[in-house]
Amino acid sequence: MKRHVYLFTFLSFGCNNMQNESTIGLEENGHETIKIEKNESHPIDTLMFTTQCDTIPLSFIKTMEEQKSLLSFQKQTYIYCSPRLGSQVLDSIPFNTNIVSQKSVYLTIKSEKADNDEERPARKRGTSWYETKINGQTGYFLSEARWSQKIIGSDVLFGIGFKLDSFQIISYDSENNQKAIDSVNLYDNHGYTIKTLDCNGLDFSSGVIRYFDYRSNCPGTSSTTFIVLKEKGELIKLFSAHHGTEFDTEIYFPMKFESGKTLLVADGNLDEIFNYYSGELNTFPYPKGLNVPINQLIIKIKKEYAEDIEGLSPEEIEFARVDTSFYKWNGNELLKITTN
Repeated sequence: MKRHVYLFTFLSFGCNNMQNESTIGLEENGHETIKIEKNESHPIDTLMFTTQCDTIPLSFIKTMEEQKSLLSFQKQTYIYCSPRLGSQVLDSIPFNTNIVSQKSVYLTIKSEKADNDEERPARKRGTSWYETKINGQTGYFLSEARWSQKIIGSDVLFGIGFKLDSFQIISYDSENNQKAIDSVNLYDNHGYTIKTLDCNGLDFSSGVIRYFDYRSNCPGTSSTTFIVLKEKGELIKLFSAHHGTEFDTEIYFPMKFESGKTLLVADGNLDEIFNYYSGELNTFPYPKGLNVPINQLIIKIKKEYAEDIEGLSPEEIEFARVDTSFYKWNGNELLKITTN
């Protein structure tokens, strides 16, 4: 039997800002090209995803037009000739480099019946990739690679950490070829916010980063972590304040205002500086006789509840123990002064 090869070209159109899903492979002059083969070993037409070094049946490939602009978050991000880890490496992208992609590619690597139960659907496991252009060639990089989620200030990146359920902050020298200087690991919970303190009043710091993470289900616990950024890019984790239903920790952090006045604000959170229940400010008065400058003072209050307070009103809460600890920041470490 003769073998026939047919080439078809399709144009993809989208509307209403919706993502246009496609099962077509090779991009060529703005068009999508597929190859259909028919011979004795292929009784039915087979659609193929074709790259410059590989040919993969489209039954294992799913692509989607998807605009992505990603910032590399590891020392090297490899660009492969094909969406397979064993394919040729075309090039690598260094740390803190922007990569643009117009298409995502999902490659199935295994399909099996779940728990050998024919009534349950088959499980498909695979790898997710992004397609990009590099040195005039089309290449693919793993979407599971580490990418920055946010740029903090002018010289700090925040992104996915090496360990499971972790984030990482990386400081870098923006004037010296984007070289990474230091890093700090953070726990990845259900949700988070992260930003620099606009009114940071702490001495011996070029900036302070406030990371707030929380659980979205019961118990709805959360924590607040403070990271100091020093002038040469060194990162120092100071405290993590835990907010839970069995015990609670508050950190009173120095916040300096335009008038020059400094207040010790609960968790450094100016958005919640006013307590709507008590009608007072969520601040701690400077303790007399402590002999520590307020701009070097951090206070930690740990409250242990008499019972789990889930569902209790403020009037029903009883404390088993309350400890107040005072710390001095000397630019290198926190020194514990006293605990009441």
